[in-house]
Amino acid sequence: MKKEFKLALENFNDKNKITYEPILLFGVEDLVLLLKKEQDIEDEETILTHLANRLKLNIVKITPNVARKLAIPKLMPFLNQDFSEKSLIFGLETLIKYNSNLEYYIDFLKKLSNYKNIFTEIARVIK
Repeated sequence: MKKEFKLALENFNDKNKITYEPILLFGVEDLVLLLKKEQDIEDEETILTHLANRLKLNIVKITPNVARKLAIPKLMPFLNQDFSEKSLIFGLETLIKYNSNLEYYIDFLKKLSNYKNIFTEIARVIK
């Protein structure tokens, strides 16, 4: 499937190319679960968007492809103008302290602590 997808993309110009890879799902149930998960993440992103000014946080967007692959939100909170791992961690901690029900941001903070290369991967794909 991925091979055919890449061949199909060769027929599009850069402006019209899809920037994320297809997902192979087995049955409607898997599709429903994926859509629910992505809606839950978008709900948390909406909360971040509404709280950012109040919490004095900036927001950076990463590509949907990487966010989906890592199962993290596309919008990342950070402090000041410097998008660094330290400012991202502070932004996440501030957000979670204000709203401790944001499970995808909580999971992402744990991933940042456990997998050091995640920040590097994210920093490469900031929109």
